[in-house]
Amino acid sequence: TAAVCSGTALNIPLTSNVGTSFSWVASNSANVSGETTNPTSSSIINNTLTNTTTSIQSVTYTITPSTASPTCAGTPFTITVSVVPAVTVNPIAPTTICNNLPLNIPITSNVPASFSWSTANNTNITGESTTAVNSSTINDLLNNTSTSQQSLTYTITPTSATGSCVGSPFNVTVNVVPTVTVTSSNTSTVCSGIPININLTTNVASSFSWHAANNPNTTGETTTLTNSSTINNTIISNSTSAQNVVYTITPTSNIGSCIGTAQTLTVTVNPAPSMTNVNTVDVCSGSIVNLSLTSNVSSTYNWVATANNQVGGESTTPQTGNTINDVLTNTTGAIQTVTYTVT
Repeated sequence: TAAVCSGTALNIPLTSNVGTSFSWVASNSANVSGETTNPTSSSIINNTLTNTTTSIQSVTYTITPSTASPTCAGTPFTITVSVVPAVTVNPIAPTTICNNLPLNIPITSNVPASFSWSTANNTNITGESTTAVNSSTINDLLNNTSTSQQSLTYTITPTSATGSCVGSPFNVTVNVVPTVTVTSSNTSTVCSGIPININLTTNVASSFSWHAANNPNTTGETTTLTNSSTINNTIISNSTSAQNVVYTITPTSNIGSCIGTAQTLTVTVNPAPSMTNVNTVDVCSGSIVNLSLTSNVSSTYNWVATANNQVGGESTTPQTGNTINDVLTNTTGAIQTVTYTVT
């Protein structure tokens, strides 16, 4: 028996126990070209055989030795030559993998073979094998150290088990998704009853799921898992102090469906201020009002008076301050009223 790679010349020398000449002939194989099917006198079988299929084919040679003087024909014997086709790696589709997960790419070919593979260095990735590895599985553990998707191209070279025929290299692309992280702000402040509209973003294109932890002093926060790239609750505080509503956001990359690191978003809900000072006051004509403005939470105040033609001194343009300090003068003989609007 012998084995030869398709397209490679045979070089089988024929020998015997006595000085001999040889005649040899090959059986015809429909899937092989180049074999000599007419008797040939030679001491070397030197056909160049080409396998036209994707599987191993056989060609059988029958060799008859004979002596020159006297002419004695020996017993014919046969040699079976296995013709290995061009060794090719079965197609492997481009692969996308999440960060810090091992590859598991099995390699197969059209005939039994061993494989060596390696990849060029990518400065944004660690864990890739840049020297040849002999294995039928690409199993590097890849770490993308950047914030964007990175790629590697692995080159696979097959070698047939029969004949040690080296096939054509095959390239497969591996995309490594970085660790998916939320890049939008992790804090926000809103007034009670005002809708929030927080757009969520990440370092790579992603979808989001989020939910809020329940706060007994607020209503309106979504405590069930929601799939959306916008948090748009309207939160109402039932307290006179600022309340925090904490959202947990989990991103999932659009490419590779890689689940990222969960991030919390703290929304501070300030209560709606309401006035706590008296809403009526009596003052003598020519005296200062001197009304201190107060509310349930620390606040600033804008105030303005509605004009009364029978009174002088009221501020009919907006004022800022926590005291109404107009000096009011009643120009009539009857009690007059000035109405102040405080915001």
